[in-house]
Amino acid sequence: MENTDKDQSHVLIIGGGLSGALLAINLLRKKVKRKIIIFDTRTQLGHGLAYSTNHLVHTLNNIPSKLSIDPNNSEDFSEWLLSNKKCERESKELYPPRKYFGEYVLCRLNEAIDVGKTHGTTLTFVNDEVTNLQDLPNQVIVSTKNNGTWFGNVAVIATGLSQKSKTDNLQSELSGLIFDPWDIEGMREIKENARILIVGSGLTMVDALFSLKEINHNGSIHVISRHGLIPHPRIQSNPWPDFLKENKAIKTPRQALSIIRSECKKAQSAGFGWQAPIDAIRSSIGELWYKASDAHKRQFIHHLRALWENHLHRCPPAGYDLIKDLQEKGLLTFEASKLISLNKRNSEISARIKRKCATSTQDVEFDHVIIACGMDYDWTHFKNGLSNTLIFNGTVRPGPLNIGIMTNAAGRIIDKSNKLSERLFALGPPLRGVWWECTSISSIAMQAKALCELI
Repeated sequence: MENTDKDQSHVLIIGGGLSGALLAINLLRKKVKRKIIIFDTRTQLGHGLAYSTNHLVHTLNNIPSKLSIDPNNSEDFSEWLLSNKKCERESKELYPPRKYFGEYVLCRLNEAIDVGKTHGTTLTFVNDEVTNLQDLPNQVIVSTKNNGTWFGNVAVIATGLSQKSKTDNLQSELSGLIFDPWDIEGMREIKENARILIVGSGLTMVDALFSLKEINHNGSIHVISRHGLIPHPRIQSNPWPDFLKENKAIKTPRQALSIIRSECKKAQSAGFGWQAPIDAIRSSIGELWYKASDAHKRQFIHHLRALWENHLHRCPPAGYDLIKDLQEKGLLTFEASKLISLNKRNSEISARIKRKCATSTQDVEFDHVIIACGMDYDWTHFKNGLSNTLIFNGTVRPGPLNIGIMTNAAGRIIDKSNKLSERLFALGPPLRGVWWECTSISSIAMQAKALCELI
């Protein structure tokens, strides 16, 4: 398939998850006649990896008023839930299923498509994998797996999240023994008393626990991660000043950590809880990261990242209650360990792990393994053809510490030769290396709005 219309009115969006859908919504609402083409391998726009689960037990980790995709209306998601009878009443403690959020985004996209038609803006969905993107002096060209060629004036890389995997080369050997955290149907093969290893202790692990609960699993669950941290519960915090934004003297992660600890103690003394200061500074962390040297960024990654994400990305109360219940029953244990390898032994899996501070490894047997390592932002790790091709061709270059891709502050892509593109942009997770805290729903909504004005 080919779009032969080369009038340069096209905006090509690579990625139809949350980031791509929000950009499309903003472009469709803007009273400028244009053609928008969005590419994705999934059959449903607006869902992506994060919101594709169909199971109601996999919930969002925040309340609806914090998850609106409309920067001008914090209650937009809440209103949609009520009007579509997804909840019976308003609740400040409601943590809706992620499935509902995907439906909400798709609904707003369909509404925007109708608005776009009134001023001649159209959206075309190409359900295909993008394999190449060319940045030429007068146009951009997108090529797809099924021999499609598409021309445009600008292109936006909004490819979303990529799940970490430590077992790509073992999938066939471990078939039936290793599971995706959200694959409840596949997990129904697991015996009730099976010994489970979960690799990763973040919010993806919480999803895995709910999946196991759904199949009535009642065996032992051992969770390993590098630091062995257990998720904190999501407690809605009171307003707190953004003390990092107000303090211009902060230059290093060590300085920031010292001030954050001081503010958390101050909040606890005032009866607010340590969560208030943490929630207040999320956007300022991005500013500090953007201005930091690579040495300071590396220091943050190695020494503070796990602690920061453990305190910021807290799990819904129901998830925390499930963790505590399983621990009290003696079914759930956490350990600071690194997974070295997995090997099949008869009908079991032998996991070679190295405990934190240990000098040697240990082999432990399990019946099944669930990989819940969270998301990968290192573009040099990605296996899909597009990222490899773009890096190889020099169209993009990895961002700081190989995280995401390099752009300027406005999202314009910078290529291998350090040239700023006039036609290529990035949005959402690909900006992780530039801004760090750029993947929350509110952050992506603001990025999409700003980028719409720019292109």
